[in-house]
Amino acid sequence: MQPQVLRYGLIVLGLLATLWAHTTSAQRLRGRVVSEKKGEPIERANVLIQEGETPRGTTTDADGRFQMDVAPGTYTVRISSLQYREAQRTVTVTAGETTTIRVALPRRSYSLNAIVVSHRADAAEASVSTVQRIDPAAIESQDATDVSELAELVPATHVQTNSRGQTILYFRNAADRQVGQFFDGALLNIPWDNRVNISLIPASVVEEITVTKGAPSIRYGANVLGGAINFQSRTLDAPGQRTEVTGAVGTAEQRNASVTHLGRTEHWDYTAALQYTSRGNQPLPGGANLEFNQPLSDRRVNTDRTLLSGFGRASYRLEDGGRLALSLLHVDAEQGVAPEGNKNPDNGGVRYWRYPLWQKSTAMITGRMPLGTTTSLRGAVWGSRFARDITDYTSIEYSTVNQVQEGRNLTGGLRLIGSQQLTRGRLLLAFNGLTSRHRKRTIPRDGSSSSSFSTFRQHIFSTGLEYQGTLHPRVQVTAGASFDGTATPETGPFPSRDPIYAWGLNTGVRVGLTDQWDVRGALGRKTRFPTMRELFSGALGKFTPNPNLQPVSAWIG
Repeated sequence: MQPQVLRYGLIVLGLLATLWAHTTSAQRLRGRVVSEKKGEPIERANVLIQEGETPRGTTTDADGRFQMDVAPGTYTVRISSLQYREAQRTVTVTAGETTTIRVALPRRSYSLNAIVVSHRADAAEASVSTVQRIDPAAIESQDATDVSELAELVPATHVQTNSRGQTILYFRNAADRQVGQFFDGALLNIPWDNRVNISLIPASVVEEITVTKGAPSIRYGANVLGGAINFQSRTLDAPGQRTEVTGAVGTAEQRNASVTHLGRTEHWDYTAALQYTSRGNQPLPGGANLEFNQPLSDRRVNTDRTLLSGFGRASYRLEDGGRLALSLLHVDAEQGVAPEGNKNPDNGGVRYWRYPLWQKSTAMITGRMPLGTTTSLRGAVWGSRFARDITDYTSIEYSTVNQVQEGRNLTGGLRLIGSQQLTRGRLLLAFNGLTSRHRKRTIPRDGSSSSSFSTFRQHIFSTGLEYQGTLHPRVQVTAGASFDGTATPETGPFPSRDPIYAWGLNTGVRVGLTDQWDVRGALGRKTRFPTMRELFSGALGKFTPNPNLQPVSAWIG
């Protein structure tokens, strides 16, 4: 099954690459927009020129580059971007020659409120989906311990702790396992269940949050039917060093300590952070009425947690605007799971769980490389190991063990995004690949049977092509399509499954009616493939396997 999936993916990727390579056109005016302090490319900067009574415009790509086909003559070029001061340049375009300019924008200072959400002015991308960014000042003011405490900064977003003790992030209208969560471009979601407990991800190393809702771009790959969120790690804005040491104590045995060191030289950026947090059982509100499974009057039993995390990142800036970075993230935690307070223990079936082991280690390599004046390539490759033990107890006393389930996951991922600047827009070619192996061992402690051991494996890929362009100074469009697939070459004790394929679509248009009013519409189709846990796992008798489960597909308007 696996070679067939790979063959189909490579065929489609080859066809898209051929189309992409032939979609070029002549240029007259080219340029690059960078930040004044760091010299880093500024993506989605607005570039406007005046041709008689009608202005024309475009936006910069991921490498800060733009190009426009203009007639010979002298023009005033205006460049602007959120968080930067506007700049103007006068350029003369000569017949038969290509004029190239470089513009460095200085940062603009803002008076910030506690919560700042910036909506970038990339009309092509915004026409398809809502893009929201939370900047460093808002994140710092939150003084959060873990990522779940940052969710309230994002509009139409909430977090919820389920009966398994997992704190999950949801966007508007998004259901379970439908939101892709990324850190520095690497997927945080654990493919076994396509979820991650965000309360165990440290917030001390997060600098910026980017949220995409609606029908996400093809760059995010498969399984993002409900949207995508990327947490960006911290760096310094200017050369120098900075060390932060924090500590806090509170009620309910709250303890928190962290040390973070950041540095920047002419070509290097580096970050190192270590954080420790712990808490006791969580306080109950006054008058709380939990009919069952609550022996304490003021605390929710078995809700304590201990967390130790470490993060390191080093990146090198190339002379041509490229960058290469290596990041390492390790989280080691132990956590209790609140017992189900709505079930009578006399009827059985109540969950009494603890996670004595919750570990996630991820290594990421990310890069950005210009391949000429109008072409660039971005990519990320990562590998992660996830280990979790579930101890199932017989009663609310948490003294007698019923059984233990050990889960071990190894995951590898790859993302490549090529960008080709065109006269009136840009073309994106994206490939996403993910492979994951899950080993599960169940150990009974009552002596009724021997331990069981199963191995499962899943591959997921997505390849797509997307055009983002300006048909008119007031009309921007986006059109993208993707081909996705999944295969499960190892299914434990269950019968093998055939590969599953699906297609995705994201289209949109944005029309500027006036300087104050825009109208935009979008239509997309996305698919979420079933996870290995949904297909094959009984989860200690609390979940029913469904080997015949099919993908979830939705039209999003």
